[in-house]
Amino acid sequence: MDDRTGRMKFISEPVLRKEGLALVIIGFTSTGLFTVSQIWLPTYGQQAVGMTMASSIKLLSYYSLGALISVLVLSVLLKKIVRPITVIMIYPIITFISILTILLVKVPIIVSITAFFIGLSTAGIFQLAITIMTDFSGEKKEQ
Repeated sequence: MDDRTGRMKFISEPVLRKEGLALVIIGFTSTGLFTVSQIWLPTYGQQAVGMTMASSIKLLSYYSLGALISVLVLSVLLKKIVRPITVIMIYPIITFISILTILLVKVPIIVSITAFFIGLSTAGIFQLAITIMTDFSGEKKEQ
């Protein structure tokens, strides 16, 4: 972070065509995953895993808990320890592994744990993409 403006300092000048396009794609896919997961989890739990309605709705609670923890932890880690680009690279990998697990291992406890990790990994990505894109355009405006 730059102390004067509160914006991120880039090591090299970002190329909007490459980095910007990647952030737009991440923004769209993360929003889709965030929305679809909340709609899809209870139905998937009931129909594919054989969970009761009450248990399948609890998947949303695990998902939301993961999302909340992610936002809280990222708010602390991003200040001094982790760079946003690191999170944007790692979180989609966690999401991919989690979705693959939830589709292949249809055991209620595994699905519950995986719902938590899907929430953990999808929360914050969209906000990080928007923040970084804002910093891209902020750098251009200040010059």
